[in-house]
Amino acid sequence: MSAVKTLVTPLDWGLGHATRSVPLIQKQLEQGHEVHLASSGRALAFLKVTFPDLPCHQLPDYAISYPKANLYWPMVRQLPKIIVTIAREQRVVRQLQQKIGFQQVISDQRYGCYIPGAFNAFVTHQLHLPLQDWFGGSGGQWMHETLIRKRFQECWVPDWEEAPGLAGDLSHPPFTGIKTRYLGPLSRLHKMEAPIQYRIAFVLSGPEPQRSIWEAEIREQVRAFPEEHFFLLQGKPEVPFFQEQEGNLTAAPHLDTAGLSLLFAQSGLIVCRSGYSTLMDLAVTGRPAWLVPTPGQPEQEYLARKLGAEGQFPWSKQEDFELAKCLNGL
Repeated sequence: MSAVKTLVTPLDWGLGHATRSVPLIQKQLEQGHEVHLASSGRALAFLKVTFPDLPCHQLPDYAISYPKANLYWPMVRQLPKIIVTIAREQRVVRQLQQKIGFQQVISDQRYGCYIPGAFNAFVTHQLHLPLQDWFGGSGGQWMHETLIRKRFQECWVPDWEEAPGLAGDLSHPPFTGIKTRYLGPLSRLHKMEAPIQYRIAFVLSGPEPQRSIWEAEIREQVRAFPEEHFFLLQGKPEVPFFQEQEGNLTAAPHLDTAGLSLLFAQSGLIVCRSGYSTLMDLAVTGRPAWLVPTPGQPEQEYLARKLGAEGQFPWSKQEDFELAKCLNGL
């Protein structure tokens, strides 16, 4: 097979879209293809650190501001900005195409990243958006499906094909009118065995301001258990790496793939968001976890409830999170 010029474009809403793209990028490289990466913000920073030898391109930043509570009205107000950004990222992709001549685009949740005449794959675990209780939700679902069918030849779903899978009603049933491929969970992590060094590892992710709000709460709660040793992974790949010790808490802004795989193995419990990419990391590594969905994000709340009801992971809302309950459950 001759080398295919491939553009991979993960969304920059949290780190999950970028981290789950790692296995797809590695697969393209193993097949001998010429891979270019394009994103914005923390996702682009992560890609540059993870693949320092690959060319990276800047895409428009959605610059979505997230509320402290309900997501509905803030997202409705920002919808025009989202639509404009989709158009802007399409213009950037066309400009890149004129310079480089891509034959394939793998777009993780970026509706504007496609090239007419090339092979275009759309990566998402949300075939069905969690909008049932939102006014206008059916219209949002129709637009979601229409954009994917019109602009992409295939839809790639990082979940098991057999329902309910990991994402449940979000990823099942498959779309009609477009080829839907179930890839299984995608994770950059590897299952490892190691002696336990940390009672709990807090793995933070997702957008501001909730990431910082939760970090501050965690730092406050760990002080009440000085006899225990905790690790705090801040989820800030744009910050130069450092590791600090504050009492019984070890903290770092980010870890590479090997370091994060080791942290999972060395921790008695992972306390984390119920973002889908984090759930795939847990599925691949088989580690026990306590889920805390990001406030106001219905997808994470749905996934936490689903997995909690199945007996896979306990969970709590952020405002109800108590470290003592986690420790008592170990």
